[in-house]
Amino acid sequence: MLPAWGIKETGAKHLLGLLPGTKEETASCRDVLWDLKARGLRDPFLVVTDGAPGLIRAVQEVLPRSLRQRCLAHKMRNLRNKVPEERWREIGPAARLVCQAPSHALATRAAEAFPKAWGEEFPAMVTRLEMLSSGIVRRPLPEMQFENARPRAPDAGRFQRAALPGNARHVSLTHMQL
Repeated sequence: MLPAWGIKETGAKHLLGLLPGTKEETASCRDVLWDLKARGLRDPFLVVTDGAPGLIRAVQEVLPRSLRQRCLAHKMRNLRNKVPEERWREIGPAARLVCQAPSHALATRAAEAFPKAWGEEFPAMVTRLEMLSSGIVRRPLPEMQFENARPRAPDAGRFQRAALPGNARHVSLTHMQL
């Protein structure tokens, strides 16, 4: 099954579509997105995906005006795999702050401090975190917007869930999980 989730400006989650499919290839993902558009979905401000190349291509083709971001939960798990478990307890909170800070200024300070603290010992992890943090969509939205849209899933980032204020009939963010 290929599900597509949306989060409205209020933070309410909605299952937008659940279509049959077993592959993460472009055609199946494109069908899901075209089905959503046929039912009235406008191009969302932000689409959050996993790293499946077929899904990424389908989003680029069907939702060309939307920004796309890699799922922060997936990326954080990838970072976690770069360090020993016992060290992650120490490093994890600093890495999460880079991606989940309540403001852009705090995220920037955390991103600058992280390589200084961990770069020598874990250069591969620091490089991955730098690539990740440069791809996070950060909008200057009121703090209340972040609070309303705070994710309920563990390890999901605030910024990936922030919705652009707009027409309440339409979902501002789509998250497809395949």
